[in-house]
Amino acid sequence: MENKILIKLLGVPCVGCTSICTRYTMDIFVENYYQCICEDYYYKTVTIKDKKYELDIYDSRGTLICYDFTELMIKHSNIIVLVYSIDSKTSFNEMCTILNLVHKTLEVDTLRTVPAVICGNKNDLENKREVSYIEGQKLAEKEGCLFYEILALKNTNLTEMFEKAVSCYVNTKSNETEQKYEICK
Repeated sequence: MENKILIKLLGVPCVGCTSICTRYTMDIFVENYYQCICEDYYYKTVTIKDKKYELDIYDSRGTLICYDFTELMIKHSNIIVLVYSIDSKTSFNEMCTILNLVHKTLEVDTLRTVPAVICGNKNDLENKREVSYIEGQKLAEKEGCLFYEILALKNTNLTEMFEKAVSCYVNTKSNETEQKYEICK
């Protein structure tokens, strides 16, 4: 398919990257799965502005063991989704470390010119929240990228998040301006 979009999900173990992928692409939620050190791939076809796009979604499965491959995937991705769990300040801090890897790999200071989403998962755990909505939102504003809080378990905001990111990418490609992704913000 000529309209292929590569999406890379990055996050530490147990933030829900795999659950996000399986829920969005297959509408299933796997409660227990084996953590492995390899990446996984998911596919979904979506229609944006009457055009079909094949989304190739790469799940880091919570591991960044193979940095060379991760850097290569970051460089070749059309959209990057950085995932943390709202009930884990550690996962947010680690996501910021991954964000620094993205900056270094793409040779950028912020994500303003890169189609990207900062994504807080598990927003049903409000009583265990360690990362405020405002904290995630402020980081996204600083980076110039989209921000969503989602719940893979119930499919809350997943479709909206992916469709907005894809729409922004499509608009960017069709406009071919230097402003790039900023037109979506």
